[in-house]
Amino acid sequence: MALNSEFQEFLKGYGSRLTEVMIQVCNSRSMNFKAFLQIDELEEKWKNIAPEYMADAVREFNDYPAVALAWAGYVGMGMAKLWDSDWEQYSSRNDFYPMFVKPRGFDAMDEFIMDELFGLDKDSEDYKSVVRLWQQLADTALTMMRRENIASQSSEAYYLLVVTVEVFYLTGISVALSLMGYKYEKMIVGE
Repeated sequence: MALNSEFQEFLKGYGSRLTEVMIQVCNSRSMNFKAFLQIDELEEKWKNIAPEYMADAVREFNDYPAVALAWAGYVGMGMAKLWDSDWEQYSSRNDFYPMFVKPRGFDAMDEFIMDELFGLDKDSEDYKSVVRLWQQLADTALTMMRRENIASQSSEAYYLLVVTVEVFYLTGISVALSLMGYKYEKMIVGE
């Protein structure tokens, strides 16, 4: 379905507003983002991940809407961890989503990423803090989605979900990079 230009502009504005709110929520948890940390390679990989992820997200959304959103954030976290650990090994791959889903299934993908990639124990405070963050982000985004008053099960609702999930993926990249100690630093060039 081709989207009319007015709806495309609406989606662009919604994505920008959602990103700003996600940054505010992260900052309320001491992440100090002025903007999300950007890694072009990881943003580009979303094009390969999105179709498979969206198939699962749409299936899960009616019963588990927060999971359908938050798990995209975990995928972003997983991608950031791979980028940090050995991107040369992973950069040519396009099977990232199955890599995250197959070991434990969609429902436990979050646990796989937290346990296996980040090495966090389920009982640790770091693990629990990340889980609380994604719960808060998902609840916030669901409220924003509902406020748009778009008919459920419509093509417009699907595209709203697509934009929301992509923002969660990008949020996940920044959350993971923040957890790993990355941050923007002001550089003075030419001195």
